[in-house]
Amino acid sequence: MGKRILTVAALGLAAFISRPASGMPLSPQTTESKPGQPSQQAAKVQEIARLVETRQPDALARIGEALSDESWYVRGEAARALGRLGDRAAVSILLPLIQDSNWYVRESSLQALSEIGDPGAGAALLPLLEN
Repeated sequence: MGKRILTVAALGLAAFISRPASGMPLSPQTTESKPGQPSQQAAKVQEIARLVETRQPDALARIGEALSDESWYVRGEAARALGRLGDRAAVSILLPLIQDSNWYVRESSLQALSEIGDPGAGAALLPLLEN
């Protein structure tokens, strides 16, 4: 039980220190869509949400591909989706994202790791808290 508490504490603290003082945006800034048409980012995020809802066998792999998208918003939403899937196999692909250049992606990956609840993820975060 002590290990579980340490994991939760590490994830919570890491999430707290990853958020900027300005707060979290509600949506990405995008100029590529026309009125009434979803942007490419929105279409990708909708596809990610559909994969989570339908729980397709290849959902983990397909959502994992979105983690390397050029859009910080798509990467962040993909990370959150992996948390909703709850598959411990996602931990290894989420851990590198806690050092992404964008705070939203970092926070999303930390939230996803917290939702998955794998004790190994908390242990991997402890060295980051020492920095």
